[in-house]
This record gives sequence, structure tokens and C-alpha cells, in this order.
Amino acid sequence: MELGTAHPGGRFVRLPTYPWDRVRHWVHDGPIAWPDDGNTQERWVHRLDWIEDVEPPRPAAGPQAWSIVADRGGVGRALATLLARRGDEVAVSDPDEAETLAGAHPDRRFVDLSALDARDPPDGSTAGRALRTARALARSAHPGRLWFVTRGAQAVEGAPSATAPAQAPLWGLGRTIALELPDLWGGLVDLDPDSGPDVSEILAAIEAGADGGETEFALRRGHRLVPRLVPATLPADSFRVRPGTSWLVTGGSGELGRRVVRWLVEQGATRVVLLDRRAPADDVRRELAGLSGAIVFETGDAARSEDVAAVVDRIERGDQPLAGVLHLAGSLADGVLIDQDVERLERALRPKLAGAWNLHVATRHLALDAFALFGSAASVIGSPGQSNYAAANAVLEALARRRRAEGLPATAIHWGPWDGVGMSTRVPPGAFRGVRLLPPALGLELLGRLLAGDSPSAAVLAMGPVEGRGVRVPSPLRSLVGAPPRIEPEQASGTELARRLASLGDGEARAVLATTIEGEASRLLGLPSGEAFDRSRRFFEAGMDSLRMVELRNRLRSILGDVLSPTAPFDHPTVDRLADHL
Repeated sequence: MELGTAHPGGRFVRLPTYPWDRVRHWVHDGPIAWPDDGNTQERWVHRLDWIEDVEPPRPAAGPQAWSIVADRGGVGRALATLLARRGDEVAVSDPDEAETLAGAHPDRRFVDLSALDARDPPDGSTAGRALRTARALARSAHPGRLWFVTRGAQAVEGAPSATAPAQAPLWGLGRTIALELPDLWGGLVDLDPDSGPDVSEILAAIEAGADGGETEFALRRGHRLVPRLVPATLPADSFRVRPGTSWLVTGGSGELGRRVVRWLVEQGATRVVLLDRRAPADDVRRELAGLSGAIVFETGDAARSEDVAAVVDRIERGDQPLAGVLHLAGSLADGVLIDQDVERLERALRPKLAGAWNLHVATRHLALDAFALFGSAASVIGSPGQSNYAAANAVLEALARRRRAEGLPATAIHWGPWDGVGMSTRVPPGAFRGVRLLPPALGLELLGRLLAGDSPSAAVLAMGPVEGRGVRVPSPLRSLVGAPPRIEPEQASGTELARRLASLGDGEARAVLATTIEGEASRLLGLPSGEAFDRSRRFFEAGMDSLRMVELRNRLRSILGDVLSPTAPFDHPTVDRLADHL
């Protein structure tokens, strides 16, 4: 049956993997309306701008308790001294003891400055330590707010210094923690790389974000800046491939990679070298062999510097010198934060982070026309279930800025999900949170115009409605979907339902809780109104995945107040057991 005729403009989706159990799975009865058609190129392309934060800090009333993970340069200990002088309680640890400190004092403001010690080349050690710290805090029923401090991990227009790629992964990791565990998240502070840190400015930034305001700050020349995605200007013409040259594409045998290779050939590329860890399948070879340009398949790992250097050397010894690099290689190891570990983090980091760095080192002596790093918008706005992938991709912009500072070409492109192509087909349901899917033909058009421009980075995404209770809008998106109101202390103390429950007897309160949990779980699964939900059945057996479990917890928290630990739905995995626990 051809549904496209009856529902023009629709797209194919995967059917759910759980048993249908008399649940209706059918096309929507009416059209799905977006605010506009969204297919104008300019609507999709944004740059990250930094603007002055006009909200004043709100110092907490009375002494506070803090945990400080100190760096070797002394910034953390200077902050601890400032806090102690004003009467706050402070515990300080070295980076190797951060996880122990988080477990011992989970209910404090937790400020991790250990990333300030990270140096290039970037590796996974800084992000791995931060992940372990966040998981230790998440195990608490009442975790304190977690802050990461970096220096030069973000590029601010007008700042002359090159960025610090080794510290950038914390920004992708942190932006995803903010979505998965909003009550754990404090924020990110990036220090000025051109001047010594003023710890009072760090404290002011933390206190400015303490009540639900901004969560991301860059401190530059005495100013406190916050990020916003704003429309970018695209050149009128598309990129032109120089005749008689070679192009190197990593990850080129994947579905998105093959589309990019075909696009390169259409632009005039006569020789394209594909570097992949495994030899391509026969059908991929046949597909690409039919192109007019010469396609060369190289087997090697972009994360191994010797493999990259050998391929670049072979290209340069040929008669068509290397003119451009497109780095698409990547790996997914999805999972919610409480299920993540350092091994899965490194699995996502290696191809993106190490691959990009190796390509930079192997080609920086060459006169390239283009050096494009394919990243993910997850690094800019976060993506639930993809903390490791967001961390890996956050390095790309920092590296592109570093190359630009050295006078080398570079463009980091933070792609939103492509419709039916690439990794967007393998991410958990609901991960996109209002981000529209990019039509592949439009994506390739945008690639050509971005390569023709002089911007070191761009985010390619368009937003639809951001739905869901308690959704905390990431700082960069507030220019596109609006900023949430600041949370006053009396607003954060409880909700109408929580106050009602306090007035009920135990039996009545439990019945109301069970009904509330059942309703939210049913909505997450898309069950029809009135459809019975087995309250004794485990959530996973009913069709929920880890990402939906996190969303269930966050929805219940927005309704009931701060009474659930991040692991509560996992530890009490049925409606009845979770109601009993609450």
C-alpha cells in the first residue's frame, strides 16, 4: 500500500520493536504542521555567538557547602580559599580522588577544575574522569550541582588565542548531562586563555546560574558571556573542486559517506580516496565504481596516526595532490549516563577525536583547499543518550578554530540529524527533542556553500516545537525557541501535586502516585487514552528503553519536585514498586 499518496510530505519511520498488544500504530489522521516549510537554506545554518549576560548573580543566603576538584595550576585551591573566607564549608581533592569526593559529599555544589590541566593532543582521559564523577553524583538521591571549568575550550569572536581541543569534550558531555539529569547539572565555565583567572568571576558565574538561569559561560576580559545560536551568512556560490586533485574521505563507505563521495564527483573531483577501518562490502564497491571519478579504497584506522600518515604520503607521491579532507568517521556507543562507562566513551572518542587530530597533523604542511570535520549538533545542544558522542564531537570546533588561528583551512559542521541517512537511523527514539530532520539533498547543497565560505564552524539544524514537561532549554537554543523563566526559590520548593500528596493519608497518596506514574508512562509509550497499563509489569517489558526511563524520571520530577534519584525508575522498575518507593 502506497501511503505517500494519501499523506504527501510524510517520512518513513521504524515501527516499534516491542509487542503491539492491541496498540494502534497508524499514520496520523491529519497533517503534521511545522511553523513553515523550513527548507530555505538560511533557516538551517547557524553560528554560535557569545553575548553579554545581563542577569546579576544571586549569592545564596547563608553559608554553602562545596566540593572542589583542584587543578595543578592552583585555580581550584584559590577558589576554595575565597569560599572559606566568606564562611562556606569546602572540601578539596586532587583529580584522582574526584570520584571518591563525589561519593562522600554528593549534596554539595561540586566544581571540577581538573580539565585545566589537559594538554594537546586531546585524548579521553579528561572526559573519562568527568564521566566517573558525574555517575558517582547521580547515584545520590539528592545530588549537588555539578560544574565543569575549562580554559579556552570555547572560541569567542575577538579573542586572539587558539582554542584548547583537549578540554572541549567536557562541553559536549556537560550539555548532555543537562538534558538527562537536570537536577544534577550546574553548568560550564570557560576561562579566558589570555589572562590569569579571577576566581571571583568564576564564583559569580556559578551563582548567576544557580537558580535556573544560564548554565554556560565564557569569561573574557572581565565580561561574562553566554552562547546563542544565531543565523549564519552563507556565500552565494557553492564550492568548486580544483581539477586534477585528490580528496581524502574518512568513513566514506557508509551511507552518508557514499552520498558525499557522489557529491564530490559531481563537483568535478577526479580522484577520491576512501579511508575506512574495514574493506567496503562488494555492493558498496560496485556502487561507487560506477562513478565517473577514480575511487580508491584504503583500509586503515583514522585514529592511528601511522595509518593516516601513510595514506597521505601515498596520495602526495601520486600525480594528483591532495586538495581536501572530509572527516566523517565516527562510532556510536549510545546509553544513558548511568549506563555509560569509560570504555564506551573511548569507543566514541577515538574515531572522531583522534581521527581529526591525526588528519590535522598529517596535512598541516599541505596547501589544502578544504578541511571539513563532520560533527554532530549533539555537541552544541546536547543529546539524551549520547553523552559520549557529544563529547567526541565537541573537539571538532576547537580543532577547526586552532587550524584557522594557524592560517590553515578548516570548517567544523555540527550537523543535525539527516533524514533516513547515517547515524540518525540508529539513535534512540525521542533523542532529537524538536530538532527537524535534514533532507539529504539540502544537506549536500549546504555542504557546498559552507565549504565555499570562510567561517570555521556552523551548526546545521532547524527547530520544531520542543515538547515535554520540565524541558530545560539548552543555552545555545534560547535564541531559537525562547528562554525559560528564572526559577525563584519558592517555585523550586514543591508543586501543587506534591502539596496535595502531603495532605493525604498513606493509602490515598500511594493511589494518586500510582495513577500519576501510570499516566506518564502511558504517554511516553504512546498508548491510547484509557488503555490499561499493567502496573506490575516491568517498564522495559512494556516497551520502554533507557532513554524513556530517564524521561519518565524527569517528568515525574517536574510534577512532584526534587524527590527522585536519577536511578529511581531503574531501581524500582514497575508502577507499583515506584509508587511504593515514593
